[in-house]
Amino acid sequence: MITLSYTCRLHAFKRPTTYTLDDDTLHWLDDKGEGGTLPLRETSALHLKYEPTRFAEDRYLARIESPNQSITLSNLSYVSIADFHPVDQAYREFVTTLTRRIVDQSPTAEIYGGDKAFTYRVYQLISVAVLLLILGGVWFLYAIDLPEIIGLKVLLLIYYLPKLKAYMDANKPKQLDPLELPEAFLPQAR
Repeated sequence: MITLSYTCRLHAFKRPTTYTLDDDTLHWLDDKGEGGTLPLRETSALHLKYEPTRFAEDRYLARIESPNQSITLSNLSYVSIADFHPVDQAYREFVTTLTRRIVDQSPTAEIYGGDKAFTYRVYQLISVAVLLLILGGVWFLYAIDLPEIIGLKVLLLIYYLPKLKAYMDANKPKQLDPLELPEAFLPQAR
């Protein structure tokens, strides 16, 4: 039996937790000694996602779902406000191994990446609506003769459109091959 461990603190209100994976069970234990277990055969889904934030543009999440609980793992460990420590290599190795063991123990578990289909469509609609509002704002500013602010809006568009495209491309809903996880859902190996 080969075990693998990984430690992460998701946010300020959660204790640093060590997750340990053996052949058929996921165990976790926080620094106060509180923990639990999840037999991998009870896993109903594994959801991988690229989820950047303003403070952490390279954040990846893995959500393990079972009928009784949901566990979230991240490649970034919270240190303090707007300060995260990357645990990329440990996360990458842990999630890759976890995926294979879930498939071995729970062959019916769904392994998917990106947003859920409905959520993705809503994000697409919101993105189009925001772009239309910005373009409408540009037209309005042009009509009232404020070219400096138009330039600022155009610069903001130039900066944020590639980020929006990268997020939308990475998070298209898709079923994943557990033996070949796409790089879009894993942090770069460092």
